[in-house]
Amino acid sequence: MRLMAKTASRKNYRDDQLERTRRVQKVGGSSLSVTLPKNWIEEINLKPGDILTFKEISGGRLELAKETKGNLIPEEQTTVHIDMEEEEPSILTRLIVGSYIAGHDNVIIRSRDVFTEAQKEEAASAVKRMLGLSLVEQSDNTMEFQNFIDPIKYRLDHIMSRVIGVLTAELEGCRKGLNDSDLEALQGVLQLEDEVDSFYLLMIRQLLLSSENYRLAKGLGIENHRYQMGYRLVIKDLEMIADLIYQIASDLKTVVSSPHPIPEKLRAHIDEMLISIGRFITLSYDAFRERSLLEINNIINEITTWLDDVSDLGDFAPSDLMVTEATAIQRIISHCIEATKLLIVVDEVAFNRSMERDKTSENGSHINLFHRKK
Repeated sequence: MRLMAKTASRKNYRDDQLERTRRVQKVGGSSLSVTLPKNWIEEINLKPGDILTFKEISGGRLELAKETKGNLIPEEQTTVHIDMEEEEPSILTRLIVGSYIAGHDNVIIRSRDVFTEAQKEEAASAVKRMLGLSLVEQSDNTMEFQNFIDPIKYRLDHIMSRVIGVLTAELEGCRKGLNDSDLEALQGVLQLEDEVDSFYLLMIRQLLLSSENYRLAKGLGIENHRYQMGYRLVIKDLEMIADLIYQIASDLKTVVSSPHPIPEKLRAHIDEMLISIGRFITLSYDAFRERSLLEINNIINEITTWLDDVSDLGDFAPSDLMVTEATAIQRIISHCIEATKLLIVVDEVAFNRSMERDKTSENGSHINLFHRKK
Protein backbone atom coordinates (compact mmCIF):
# COMPACT_ATOMS: atom_id res chain seq x y z
CA MET A 1 0.00 0.00 0.00
CA ARG A 2 1.34 3.41 -0.99
CA LEU A 3 0.06 6.83 -0.05
CA MET A 4 0.61 9.12 -3.03
CA ALA A 5 1.33 12.84 -2.96
CA LYS A 6 -1.59 15.22 -2.52
CA THR A 7 -2.86 17.12 -5.54
CA ALA A 8 -4.79 20.40 -5.66
CA SER A 9 -4.20 20.59 -1.94
CA ARG A 10 -4.08 23.28 0.68
CA LYS A 11 -0.47 24.12 1.40
CA ASN A 12 0.81 23.12 4.78
CA TYR A 13 3.47 25.57 5.84
CA ARG A 14 4.38 23.37 8.80
CA ASP A 15 5.82 20.90 6.31
CA ASP A 16 8.28 23.60 5.25
CA GLN A 17 9.62 24.09 8.76
CA LEU A 18 7.94 27.42 9.40
CA GLU A 19 9.30 27.63 12.92
CA ARG A 20 12.50 29.60 12.41
CA THR A 21 14.10 32.68 13.85
CA ARG A 22 13.54 36.28 12.79
CA ARG A 23 15.59 39.27 13.91
CA VAL A 24 13.56 42.18 15.27
CA GLN A 25 14.28 45.46 13.50
CA LYS A 26 13.82 48.98 14.80
CA VAL A 27 11.60 51.22 12.67
CA GLY A 28 11.45 54.94 13.41
CA GLY A 29 11.88 56.22 16.90
CA SER A 30 10.21 53.52 18.98
CA SER A 31 8.51 50.95 16.69
CA LEU A 32 9.77 47.41 16.11
CA SER A 33 9.10 45.18 13.11
CA VAL A 34 9.69 41.61 12.01
CA THR A 35 9.33 39.97 8.59
CA LEU A 36 6.75 37.26 7.95
CA PRO A 37 7.67 33.87 6.41
CA LYS A 38 7.00 33.79 2.67
CA ASN A 39 5.29 30.39 2.70
CA TRP A 40 2.91 31.53 5.45
CA ILE A 41 2.08 34.68 3.43
CA GLU A 42 1.25 32.46 0.44
CA GLU A 43 -0.73 30.05 2.62
CA ILE A 44 -3.21 32.73 3.71
CA ASN A 45 -2.93 34.82 0.52
CA LEU A 46 -1.75 37.89 2.41
CA LYS A 47 -1.50 41.13 0.44
CA PRO A 48 -0.39 44.70 1.22
CA GLY A 49 -3.22 46.54 2.96
CA ASP A 50 -4.70 43.38 4.55
CA ILE A 51 -5.40 43.51 8.27
CA LEU A 52 -3.87 41.06 10.71
CA THR A 53 -5.45 40.23 14.05
CA PHE A 54 -3.43 39.31 17.13
CA LYS A 55 -4.53 37.22 20.07
CA GLU A 56 -2.35 37.03 23.17
CA ILE A 57 -1.96 33.55 24.62
CA SER A 58 0.03 32.20 27.53
CA GLY A 59 3.80 31.99 27.65
CA GLY A 60 4.40 35.32 25.95
CA ARG A 61 3.04 34.06 22.62
CA LEU A 62 0.72 35.54 20.02
CA GLU A 63 -1.73 33.96 17.61
CA LEU A 64 -1.69 35.77 14.28
CA ALA A 65 -4.47 35.56 11.67
CA LYS A 66 -5.67 37.41 8.60
CA GLU A 67 -8.86 39.35 9.18
CA THR A 68 -11.43 38.55 6.52
CA LYS A 69 -15.20 38.28 6.24
CA GLY A 70 -15.05 35.49 3.69
CA ASN A 71 -15.15 31.74 4.23
CA LEU A 72 -13.27 30.38 7.18
CA ILE A 73 -11.71 27.61 5.12
CA PRO A 74 -9.74 27.84 1.86
CA GLU A 75 -11.55 27.03 -1.35
CA GLU A 76 -8.81 24.62 -2.46
CA GLN A 77 -9.50 20.97 -1.73
CA THR A 78 -7.13 18.22 -0.71
CA THR A 79 -6.95 15.05 -2.77
CA VAL A 80 -5.11 11.94 -1.62
CA HIS A 81 -4.31 8.94 -3.82
CA ILE A 82 -3.90 5.55 -2.17
CA ASP A 83 -2.59 2.45 -3.96
CA MET A 84 -3.65 -0.86 -2.41
CA GLU A 85 -1.15 -3.47 -3.53
CA GLU A 86 -2.36 -6.20 -1.19
CA GLU A 87 -5.71 -7.02 0.35
CA GLU A 88 -5.62 -7.05 4.14
CA PRO A 89 -8.55 -7.49 6.57
CA SER A 90 -10.39 -4.21 7.30
CA ILE A 91 -7.68 -2.10 5.63
CA LEU A 92 -10.18 -0.52 3.23
CA THR A 93 -12.38 0.71 6.08
CA ARG A 94 -9.43 2.10 8.00
CA LEU A 95 -8.12 3.93 4.92
CA ILE A 96 -11.49 5.57 4.30
CA VAL A 97 -12.00 6.54 7.94
CA GLY A 98 -8.41 7.73 8.33
CA SER A 99 -8.61 9.91 5.22
CA TYR A 100 -11.87 11.42 6.43
CA ILE A 101 -10.49 12.23 9.88
CA ALA A 102 -7.29 13.66 8.38
CA GLY A 103 -9.43 16.24 6.58
CA HIS A 104 -9.00 15.11 2.97
CA ASP A 105 -11.80 16.28 0.69
CA ASN A 106 -11.22 13.74 -2.06
CA VAL A 107 -9.91 10.21 -1.65
CA ILE A 108 -9.02 7.98 -4.60
CA ILE A 109 -8.23 4.36 -3.76
CA ARG A 110 -6.83 2.08 -6.47
CA SER A 111 -6.45 -1.65 -6.06
CA ARG A 112 -4.00 -3.82 -7.96
CA ASP A 113 -6.77 -6.39 -8.30
CA VAL A 114 -10.46 -6.01 -9.05
CA PHE A 115 -12.47 -5.01 -5.97
CA THR A 116 -14.48 -7.95 -4.66
CA GLU A 117 -18.15 -7.70 -3.74
CA ALA A 118 -17.15 -7.98 -0.08
CA GLN A 119 -14.83 -4.99 -0.46
CA LYS A 120 -17.54 -2.96 -2.17
CA GLU A 121 -19.93 -3.73 0.69
CA GLU A 122 -17.19 -2.85 3.20
CA ALA A 123 -16.65 0.53 1.53
CA ALA A 124 -20.39 1.26 1.40
CA SER A 125 -20.70 0.41 5.10
CA ALA A 126 -17.76 2.65 6.01
CA VAL A 127 -19.20 5.61 4.08
CA LYS A 128 -22.47 5.38 6.04
CA ARG A 129 -20.56 6.10 9.26
CA MET A 130 -19.22 9.46 8.06
CA LEU A 131 -21.38 12.55 7.69
CA GLY A 132 -20.90 14.30 4.35
CA LEU A 133 -18.85 11.53 2.71
CA SER A 134 -20.05 9.91 -0.53
CA LEU A 135 -18.74 7.33 -2.96
CA VAL A 136 -18.92 9.39 -6.16
CA GLU A 137 -17.24 7.08 -8.66
CA GLN A 138 -16.39 3.40 -8.81
CA SER A 139 -14.78 1.11 -11.39
CA ASP A 140 -13.35 -2.39 -11.27
CA ASN A 141 -10.26 -1.35 -9.32
CA THR A 142 -10.85 2.31 -8.35
CA MET A 143 -13.04 4.00 -5.76
CA GLU A 144 -13.33 7.75 -5.44
CA PHE A 145 -14.81 9.36 -2.34
CA GLN A 146 -15.70 13.00 -1.83
CA ASN A 147 -16.56 14.94 1.29
CA PHE A 148 -19.29 17.56 0.90
CA ILE A 149 -19.53 18.79 4.47
CA ASP A 150 -18.91 22.43 5.39
CA PRO A 151 -16.92 22.35 8.66
CA ILE A 152 -18.05 25.75 9.89
CA LYS A 153 -21.69 24.64 9.98
CA TYR A 154 -20.92 22.11 12.71
CA ARG A 155 -19.70 23.77 15.89
CA LEU A 156 -18.14 21.34 18.34
CA ASP A 157 -20.43 22.35 21.20
CA HIS A 158 -23.50 21.74 19.03
CA ILE A 159 -22.30 18.29 17.98
CA MET A 160 -21.37 17.39 21.55
CA SER A 161 -24.79 18.50 22.72
CA ARG A 162 -26.34 16.17 20.15
CA VAL A 163 -24.16 13.30 21.37
CA ILE A 164 -25.28 13.94 24.95
CA GLY A 165 -28.88 13.79 23.73
CA VAL A 166 -28.26 10.46 22.02
CA LEU A 167 -26.57 9.01 25.13
CA THR A 168 -29.54 10.09 27.24
CA ALA A 169 -31.95 8.49 24.77
CA GLU A 170 -29.92 5.29 24.82
CA LEU A 171 -30.08 5.10 28.61
CA GLU A 172 -33.85 5.66 28.54
CA GLY A 173 -34.11 2.84 26.01
CA CYS A 174 -32.12 0.57 28.32
CA ARG A 175 -34.41 1.44 31.23
CA LYS A 176 -37.52 0.73 29.17
CA GLY A 177 -36.07 -2.56 28.04
CA LEU A 178 -35.19 -3.47 31.63
CA ASN A 179 -38.44 -2.44 33.28
CA ASP A 180 -40.89 -3.46 30.53
CA SER A 181 -38.95 -6.33 28.94
CA ASP A 182 -39.14 -4.26 25.76
CA LEU A 183 -36.81 -5.85 23.21
CA GLU A 184 -37.75 -3.26 20.60
CA ALA A 185 -36.52 -0.45 22.85
CA LEU A 186 -33.22 -2.26 23.35
CA GLN A 187 -32.86 -2.78 19.61
CA GLY A 188 -33.37 0.95 19.17
CA VAL A 189 -30.42 1.57 21.50
CA LEU A 190 -28.21 -0.64 19.35
CA GLN A 191 -29.19 1.32 16.24
CA LEU A 192 -28.40 4.68 17.88
CA GLU A 193 -24.79 3.63 18.25
CA ASP A 194 -24.18 4.31 14.55
CA GLU A 195 -25.28 7.91 15.07
CA VAL A 196 -22.77 8.42 17.87
CA ASP A 197 -20.00 6.96 15.71
CA SER A 198 -20.82 9.42 12.93
CA PHE A 199 -20.70 12.39 15.28
CA TYR A 200 -17.48 11.12 16.85
CA LEU A 201 -15.66 10.90 13.51
CA LEU A 202 -16.95 14.33 12.49
CA MET A 203 -15.72 15.93 15.72
CA ILE A 204 -12.25 14.41 15.33
CA ARG A 205 -12.11 15.70 11.76
CA GLN A 206 -13.16 19.15 12.95
CA LEU A 207 -10.46 19.20 15.61
CA LEU A 208 -7.70 18.26 13.19
CA LEU A 209 -8.81 20.83 10.62
CA SER A 210 -9.02 23.56 13.25
CA SER A 211 -5.58 22.72 14.63
CA GLU A 212 -4.07 24.30 11.49
CA ASN A 213 -6.64 27.03 10.99
CA TYR A 214 -7.03 29.58 13.78
CA ARG A 215 -10.07 31.22 12.20
CA LEU A 216 -11.82 27.89 11.71
CA ALA A 217 -11.09 26.97 15.35
CA LYS A 218 -12.65 30.25 16.44
CA GLY A 219 -15.69 29.60 14.25
CA LEU A 220 -16.08 26.13 15.74
CA GLY A 221 -16.11 27.58 19.26
CA ILE A 222 -12.61 26.51 20.30
CA GLU A 223 -11.56 29.50 22.37
CA ASN A 224 -7.91 28.58 22.70
CA HIS A 225 -5.66 26.12 20.88
CA ARG A 226 -4.65 24.74 24.28
CA TYR A 227 -8.19 23.40 24.67
CA GLN A 228 -7.88 21.07 21.70
CA MET A 229 -6.24 18.28 23.69
CA GLY A 230 -9.02 18.49 26.25
CA TYR A 231 -11.66 18.36 23.53
CA ARG A 232 -9.98 15.30 22.02
CA LEU A 233 -10.00 13.51 25.36
CA VAL A 234 -13.63 14.37 26.13
CA ILE A 235 -14.82 13.38 22.65
CA LYS A 236 -13.11 10.00 22.94
CA ASP A 237 -14.59 9.44 26.40
CA LEU A 238 -18.10 10.13 25.09
CA GLU A 239 -17.55 7.64 22.28
CA MET A 240 -16.33 5.01 24.76
CA ILE A 241 -19.34 5.65 27.02
CA ALA A 242 -21.60 5.10 24.01
CA ASP A 243 -19.84 1.79 23.36
CA LEU A 244 -20.42 0.74 26.97
CA ILE A 245 -24.12 1.63 26.79
CA TYR A 246 -24.32 -0.43 23.59
CA GLN A 247 -22.90 -3.40 25.51
CA ILE A 248 -25.36 -2.79 28.35
CA ALA A 249 -28.26 -2.93 25.89
CA SER A 250 -26.89 -6.12 24.35
CA ASP A 251 -26.64 -7.81 27.75
CA LEU A 252 -30.08 -6.57 28.74
CA LYS A 253 -31.49 -8.34 25.69
CA THR A 254 -30.05 -11.55 27.08
CA VAL A 255 -31.53 -10.89 30.52
CA VAL A 256 -35.05 -9.87 29.46
CA SER A 257 -35.25 -12.67 26.87
CA SER A 258 -34.65 -15.27 29.57
CA PRO A 259 -37.65 -17.32 30.77
CA HIS A 260 -36.48 -16.60 34.31
CA PRO A 261 -37.61 -13.12 35.45
CA ILE A 262 -34.93 -10.90 36.94
CA PRO A 263 -35.37 -10.51 40.73
CA GLU A 264 -37.07 -7.23 41.59
CA LYS A 265 -34.33 -6.07 43.96
CA LEU A 266 -31.68 -6.64 41.30
CA ARG A 267 -33.79 -4.97 38.60
CA ALA A 268 -34.27 -1.90 40.80
CA HIS A 269 -30.53 -1.78 41.50
CA ILE A 270 -29.65 -1.78 37.80
CA ASP A 271 -32.36 0.78 37.05
CA GLU A 272 -30.93 3.10 39.70
CA MET A 273 -27.51 2.77 38.13
CA LEU A 274 -28.86 3.71 34.70
CA ILE A 275 -30.66 6.73 36.17
CA SER A 276 -27.46 7.84 37.92
CA ILE A 277 -25.37 7.52 34.76
CA GLY A 278 -27.85 9.69 32.86
CA ARG A 279 -27.73 12.32 35.58
CA PHE A 280 -23.93 12.25 35.78
CA ILE A 281 -23.66 12.62 31.99
CA THR A 282 -25.81 15.76 32.09
CA LEU A 283 -23.89 17.19 35.05
CA SER A 284 -20.52 16.47 33.47
CA TYR A 285 -21.46 18.05 30.15
CA ASP A 286 -22.77 21.12 31.98
CA ALA A 287 -19.47 21.22 33.87
CA PHE A 288 -17.54 21.12 30.63
CA ARG A 289 -19.56 24.02 29.23
CA GLU A 290 -20.19 26.48 32.03
CA ARG A 291 -19.86 25.30 35.61
CA SER A 292 -17.71 27.05 38.20
CA LEU A 293 -14.69 25.42 39.80
CA LEU A 294 -16.60 24.81 43.00
CA GLU A 295 -19.52 23.22 41.15
CA ILE A 296 -17.23 20.97 39.13
CA ASN A 297 -15.47 19.88 42.30
CA ASN A 298 -18.82 18.99 43.86
CA ILE A 299 -19.76 16.94 40.79
CA ILE A 300 -16.49 14.97 40.93
CA ASN A 301 -17.01 14.32 44.64
CA GLU A 302 -20.58 13.16 44.06
CA ILE A 303 -19.56 10.73 41.31
CA THR A 304 -16.64 9.43 43.36
CA THR A 305 -18.89 8.83 46.36
CA TRP A 306 -21.42 7.03 44.19
CA LEU A 307 -18.69 4.75 42.81
CA ASP A 308 -17.51 3.97 46.33
CA ASP A 309 -21.02 3.12 47.47
CA VAL A 310 -22.24 1.10 44.47
CA SER A 311 -22.71 -2.58 45.28
CA ASP A 312 -21.74 -5.54 43.14
CA LEU A 313 -23.84 -8.49 42.01
CA GLY A 314 -23.17 -10.53 45.12
CA ASP A 315 -25.46 -8.40 47.31
CA PHE A 316 -28.45 -8.92 45.03
CA ALA A 317 -28.15 -12.23 43.18
CA PRO A 318 -30.23 -15.15 44.49
CA SER A 319 -28.57 -18.55 44.54
CA ASP A 320 -30.76 -19.91 41.72
CA LEU A 321 -29.76 -17.23 39.15
CA MET A 322 -28.73 -18.94 35.90
CA VAL A 323 -25.07 -18.69 34.92
CA THR A 324 -25.79 -16.99 31.58
CA GLU A 325 -28.04 -14.39 33.20
CA ALA A 326 -25.67 -13.83 36.11
CA THR A 327 -22.77 -13.26 33.72
CA ALA A 328 -24.80 -10.78 31.66
CA ILE A 329 -25.87 -8.89 34.78
CA GLN A 330 -22.32 -8.78 36.07
CA ARG A 331 -21.22 -7.26 32.78
CA ILE A 332 -24.04 -4.71 32.92
CA ILE A 333 -22.98 -3.55 36.38
CA SER A 334 -19.32 -3.47 35.34
CA HIS A 335 -20.12 -1.39 32.23
CA CYS A 336 -22.15 1.05 34.32
CA ILE A 337 -19.21 1.56 36.65
CA GLU A 338 -16.71 1.97 33.80
CA ALA A 339 -18.93 4.51 32.03
CA THR A 340 -19.20 6.55 35.22
CA LYS A 341 -15.44 6.48 35.76
CA LEU A 342 -14.96 7.97 32.29
CA LEU A 343 -17.15 10.90 33.29
CA ILE A 344 -14.67 11.82 36.01
CA VAL A 345 -12.12 12.41 33.25
CA VAL A 346 -14.56 14.78 31.53
CA ASP A 347 -15.00 16.69 34.79
CA GLU A 348 -11.26 16.87 35.39
CA VAL A 349 -10.76 18.38 31.93
CA ALA A 350 -13.53 20.87 32.71
CA PHE A 351 -11.89 21.76 36.02
CA ASN A 352 -8.47 22.29 34.45
CA ARG A 353 -9.94 24.50 31.73
CA SER A 354 -11.73 26.57 34.35
CA MET A 355 -8.45 27.09 36.18
CA GLU A 356 -7.31 29.04 33.13
CA ARG A 357 -10.65 30.67 32.37
CA ASP A 358 -11.73 31.87 35.78
CA LYS A 359 -8.95 34.37 36.43
CA THR A 360 -10.17 37.73 37.66
CA SER A 361 -6.95 39.58 36.86
CA GLU A 362 -4.69 39.56 33.84
CA ASN A 363 -1.67 38.23 35.67
CA GLY A 364 -3.67 35.30 37.06
CA SER A 365 -3.06 36.28 40.65
CA HIS A 366 -6.62 35.49 41.64
CA ILE A 367 -8.99 32.66 40.64
CA ASN A 368 -12.71 32.91 41.33
CA LEU A 369 -14.13 29.56 42.50
CA PHE A 370 -17.67 30.72 41.86
CA HIS A 371 -17.19 32.11 38.35
CA ARG A 372 -19.14 30.60 35.46
CA LYS A 373 -18.33 30.84 31.80
CA LYS A 374 -20.03 33.78 30.13
